[in-house]
Amino acid sequence: IFQLMQSNFRIILLLSIFRLGRGFNRNFGGKNTSSFIRTISSLKYRPISERYFSPLITNRYFNCSKSSLAVKSFVMSSQAEAQMKLQSGVEMPQNNPLLDRKGLPKFHSIDSSHVTPAIEYLISKLERDFVKFEENLENHTKNGSQHDFITIIDEMEKIEAPLSYAWGVIGHLKLVNESEGLREAHQKMQPCVIKAMQKLGQSRALYNALKYLQTTKAEEKLSEVQKRIVDKKLLDMKHSGVGLEGEEKETFNKMKLELAELSTKFKNNVLDATKAFSILLKDLSEI
Repeated sequence: IFQLMQSNFRIILLLSIFRLGRGFNRNFGGKNTSSFIRTISSLKYRPISERYFSPLITNRYFNCSKSSLAVKSFVMSSQAEAQMKLQSGVEMPQNNPLLDRKGLPKFHSIDSSHVTPAIEYLISKLERDFVKFEENLENHTKNGSQHDFITIIDEMEKIEAPLSYAWGVIGHLKLVNESEGLREAHQKMQPCVIKAMQKLGQSRALYNALKYLQTTKAEEKLSEVQKRIVDKKLLDMKHSGVGLEGEEKETFNKMKLELAELSTKFKNNVLDATKAFSILLKDLSEI
């Protein structure tokens, strides 16, 4: 009996993590924000996962087949968390479980009051870090230095991962254990998250640096896995409107927000209808 219970627990845990991984893509409108989990054996450099994160399995970048996994889990060491606080220049909310990435998400400790302060802090940190990152890319180009995979992709993953993680946890909780307060907090912060991620996706400095990695001279140094990651990142940026300017860009961003709002409204309606549904069977034959 004990062995059977252990087996069932493993299945439930894996299913929960899988749902969490799916939440990342759903809540960012299909934008993949976590390309840094890679098969170590396929790479010739020390991956970011060994320095900052401990991924559970992998993501779609390693396996381009239809059966690729979307399971993602980011575990941050206490040293990296302290570094994140110092670099942001913004006061970190205390005792907020959404900012604690040591081990599995602290679902039992999270409530709606944690959402706004955590997401506001992480967006502020992301924007500050990304401004510095763009400046470094532009200075790198002006000085005639060559961009490389690690200074572009790895740095981007470190910038994006904290917000992606927290927003994915919130999205998962909203699907499986929603409350009125959590719904309101999610609706309040969703436009802010989308706008922040759109700024990253529409960065010309980042796009130009990634395009350089596709040149013959730079591409010779990349493994097949790294080439796939660069190609996918450039495609994501094109889909995010990096090539748009002026009125077209404004219209695109407005439609992106409207689409996210409609998508969330539809999901809320489905959840409400599911909760409201009931059926009373009075006879065994009705089963």
